[in-house]
Amino acid sequence: IGSNSFNRAKYSSDRLGNYMSCGTFYLTQYIEGIEEVFERGVDLDWFSSVEEMHEKIKFYLENEILRYQIAQKGRNKVLRYFDYKPLVQNLLEIIKTKQKQHAWEEVYLQ
Repeated sequence: IGSNSFNRAKYSSDRLGNYMSCGTFYLTQYIEGIEEVFERGVDLDWFSSVEEMHEKIKFYLENEILRYQIAQKGRNKVLRYFDYKPLVQNLLEIIKTKQKQHAWEEVYLQ
């Protein structure tokens, strides 16, 4: 279970990536903009209230196969786009082209 202690848009601690890259099912508090990166119920799921969190915990404890599938798809996405090598390659490409490479990125030029 993850939470967004700072309630900042497009911010998550490294726990999300660390746990997901290990193939762990991760249920996180909604983070503004998260739907730009992950598909809800496909490679990650989230909650917006304590009540919804309780409902989702119960649901996923009862649906082990779905929980496992989401965890594996999430792991694949994190390793594909957010592991060190693809992150550095992506940053170099942004520097080279001065354009974002993925919908979830923001590039600021001075």
